[in-house]
Amino acid sequence: MLDVERAEAAPVEHYAPLVRLVYVTLPRRPGRHRRVLAAHGLVQRALPRRGLVVPG
Repeated sequence: MLDVERAEAAPVEHYAPLVRLVYVTLPRRPGRHRRVLAAHGLVQRALPRRGLVVPG
């Protein structure tokens, strides 16, 4: 069970780099602010449901 918990914690631990990766892969057209919001939203949807605590 410990391995499952570590695997679920990995996206939370690497939240900021994941957001940056998604940000650079999104199209430039909607503008910077909308891309940032979209990147955060996509990464948050990918997080495990019980691990919604994102480091600030």
